[in-house]
Amino acid sequence: MMKLIVIDSWSVDSWFVFIAYAFLLSIGVRLLSSLLRAIELSSKPNSPAYFTCCWQSLLGYDSDPYKADYWFPFILGFLEFLVYPFLIKAGLWGGIAVWISLKTLPQWEIWKSNRPVFNRFLIGNAIVILLSLVIMSRMVSVTLNNSESL
Repeated sequence: MMKLIVIDSWSVDSWFVFIAYAFLLSIGVRLLSSLLRAIELSSKPNSPAYFTCCWQSLLGYDSDPYKADYWFPFILGFLEFLVYPFLIKAGLWGGIAVWISLKTLPQWEIWKSNRPVFNRFLIGNAIVILLSLVIMSRMVSVTLNNSESL
């Protein structure tokens, strides 16, 4: 199988397997996020049953446009699974920190009053970083300027 060179000295052994893993792991994070959101939604007075809330959360659509996410978090997570392994392998943890900070800033005021949503955000990011480190980074290689392959 031919090695795909992504950027200069960043490469992935099998682009199909890499993308498939990123997609499947993103689905897994989406499922976990939906399960956690369903706990929050079903605990409110006069709310639907847990599994109904879970299904609605998984679908990503809601009659209230402020509650719907339209699978945007899934797309972001998928892109993170594609980029984070290279940053991790190159030791560029600062890039990941800056990205998470940029994602956090616009919502910070809302999260002060809605901690479960913030906690779900933290859990999702922690899982994406952990899976990128443990699983995804094994599929990529990064060669630094001194020709040392990581």
